Amino acid sequence: MRAKLSPALAHDSEGSTVAVFGCGCVGLSCINAANLVGASRVIAIDVNPGKESWARKFGATDFINPRELPDGKRIQDHLVELTDGGLDYTFDATGNVSHAKGTTPTPFSLTRGCVLAGRRHARRT
Repeated sequence: MRAKLSPALAHDSEGSTVAVFGCGCVGLSCINAANLVGASRVIAIDVNPGKESWARKFGATDFINPRELPDGKRIQDHLVELTDGGLDYTFDATGNVSHAKGTTPTPFSLTRGCVLAGRRHARRT
């Protein structure tokens, strides 16, 4: 059963591809919300493999542990390959502020919108 959400919230998200960095309670909430608005693919990303089962319970279609990628492969490149070109939205729920400041490479440039801990960070038009 899908919750009824306002058209303003859901109109841009239905059928979109979403990646969520961090699968703690904030990340799981992002995964759940992506499912509620009808995202077609929700990719959970976390370095703790024990969080995969929780991410899937909340609706993640894929789970990636960046530490298990082949040597030299960046998460950005992996996501581009996995999604055939990039994501519509990313959510950073890691609590790592260096992502927001741009000191750590992230796939934010591959997305239409990016949210950091509940605040929109950037939007590509």
